[in-house]
Amino acid sequence: MSTWILYLILASVILSFFIAGFVYERYLLTGKKLRHLQTWFIAWVIVGIRTGLELFNFTSPSYTLFVAYMTLAHSIMWYYGLAQLMKYQHLWKRSFTLVYIAACALSQVPLLAWGKTHLAIASIYLIFTPIMYFILAYAFFKPALHRKKLGLSLVSGAFFLWGLDYLIFGYPYYVLQNHLAGTIGWFLGFLFRILIIMGFYLMVEETSSTY
Repeated sequence: MSTWILYLILASVILSFFIAGFVYERYLLTGKKLRHLQTWFIAWVIVGIRTGLELFNFTSPSYTLFVAYMTLAHSIMWYYGLAQLMKYQHLWKRSFTLVYIAACALSQVPLLAWGKTHLAIASIYLIFTPIMYFILAYAFFKPALHRKKLGLSLVSGAFFLWGLDYLIFGYPYYVLQNHLAGTIGWFLGFLFRILIIMGFYLMVEETSSTY
């Protein structure tokens, strides 16, 4: 692991837990009334832990697969938070869970059929994670289109670009171990985290009166 990647991962860990702390503080300030903030807090804690595990750079395929599943896990918590905020019907709340289960199950096909753990890991980072991020981008964009809220638009755009980041730099970094791709990918991921916290901040400020 190059020094730049190490620094970027460390910065991403710190920023992820900062976002989690910010969200939880807002949750407490609202008198624990905005349940979606609690959900997003859990999501960002998972992000921080998952990103922190990248620092250890373990080579065990089972360890790497576990970290990959955490990537899918915090995606579903982000969606649940939005579902709570937008008061989606129960079916909509459950739909992303089904996508998550399907993604985990399908990612096991290379492992179970051919014994290829690396293919299972690659399928998560190169196929299912981008798909879930694009779904998140759409989920935030749809209400943004009707409500004309900058916070929703920022979060939607960040998730869309983050999905592209995984598509473009995921394979060279996670499969080919290309350090340049990893440096660019982690740097972009750090920027997208900043966009998301800006969007979350605007959403929290707008929530009480408009959502």
